[in-house]
Amino acid sequence: MGSKGKRRLSHQHRIQLLAFLCGAPGLLAALILLIVGDYGLKVYLTVFILVGSAWFYFSIRIQSNIILPLQTASNMLSALREGDFSLKANYLNDEDALGQLMMEINMLTDVLSEHRMDAMEAHALMDKVIQEIDAAVITFDPECCVKLANEAARRLLGIGKEQITHRYAAELNLDKALESPPNAIIPHPNPDRSGRFTVRRGTYRVAGQPHELLILIDVSRNLREEELLAWKRLIRVLGHELNNSMAPIRSLSESLQRVAAIDDPEPEDREDLVEGLEIIRQRADGLSRFINEYARLAKLPHPKLKPVPLKPLVRRIASLYEDPEVKIDPANSPDVTLQADPDQLEQALLNLVKNGVEAATQTDGWVKICWREQGDALVLHVEDSGPGIANPDNLFIPFFSTKEGGSGIGLTLSRQIIEAHEGSLALANREDAIGCCAEIILPRR
Repeated sequence: MGSKGKRRLSHQHRIQLLAFLCGAPGLLAALILLIVGDYGLKVYLTVFILVGSAWFYFSIRIQSNIILPLQTASNMLSALREGDFSLKANYLNDEDALGQLMMEINMLTDVLSEHRMDAMEAHALMDKVIQEIDAAVITFDPECCVKLANEAARRLLGIGKEQITHRYAAELNLDKALESPPNAIIPHPNPDRSGRFTVRRGTYRVAGQPHELLILIDVSRNLREEELLAWKRLIRVLGHELNNSMAPIRSLSESLQRVAAIDDPEPEDREDLVEGLEIIRQRADGLSRFINEYARLAKLPHPKLKPVPLKPLVRRIASLYEDPEVKIDPANSPDVTLQADPDQLEQALLNLVKNGVEAATQTDGWVKICWREQGDALVLHVEDSGPGIANPDNLFIPFFSTKEGGSGIGLTLSRQIIEAHEGSLALANREDAIGCCAEIILPRR
């Protein structure tokens, strides 16, 4: 193959050979006519020189008209490959094959130039955004060596722009961040500084090589704000409950002091004294229950997962109620086994079913439970035909209840349990009729 390739004529040489061969028949015919005819030497030389010159001239012209445009097209494509979009062809004719080729190359030049300009603008915008955002953005090559770090990353690590590149993740205490799961919370890479950061990770390729993208988001301030907000809510709830209890206790105490100051109280005064003390005891019991319920919310243990057949658990809860009867939809209740904490899951479902039963009692309605598999998740509905939800904004506020004697923690506890199982709980009024629908989504695991 190599020897044949060496002997093979190039395209340019073939064009040159064919150009010369095109004039050979005419020159040969002229020589034959001169030989056959009786002409002198001067005529021979004159005809030979004229025909030969014309043959040579037109052969060169043919070569140049074919080869030079191809060389021009080659130079333009080479310029495009090098990123030079300034060259343009002058010969443009849409009725000519060569003109069409040059027009297409010009249009390709314009398109590539626009694409490069768009890419440069997009790259400039992305670089500006990366440099301006507060999150630390760092990229690593396959050897975990820093390739790019924005201003926030350099401030976080306390390293200048020139010093941070070509540093390894282990040198910057970022190796654990690269190994941590997505959305994990990690401490400050510098052990001498405080802070908590959320980890975002991703991969991308450069020249076919995998690179790692690491984003560290400072959540210390957000966590402090959420903590402060939680304390404010707690103080507001505790203050409200304490004021509701202490105000009547204080008033009763003043009245009882006056009664106790009487040396020989009347029977009616004695009854007032006993009744007042009973009221104080009831309010003290109420405060005790309130504190215990709050502790119950705060001390919910982590779920202990084990296989839990769903249908027997739901049947056990449904059997607790007879009026109204809690029904299980036979067409939408497949045999499913979940990985869950059976006690916590039963408590969450019991709270939802209890709410549904209490709502359905007001309208002599019904309660229905159904579930279905949806991809890798299980979707369970507890539906009732009660009056529906009057104020959906306060559903999950602890100790808020529209029911007389309600503790206001049932829904909050249920949502806390479901979210501890990596699921979600939502309540809404039914769209097809009056009533409420509680939807639980749990992973199948």
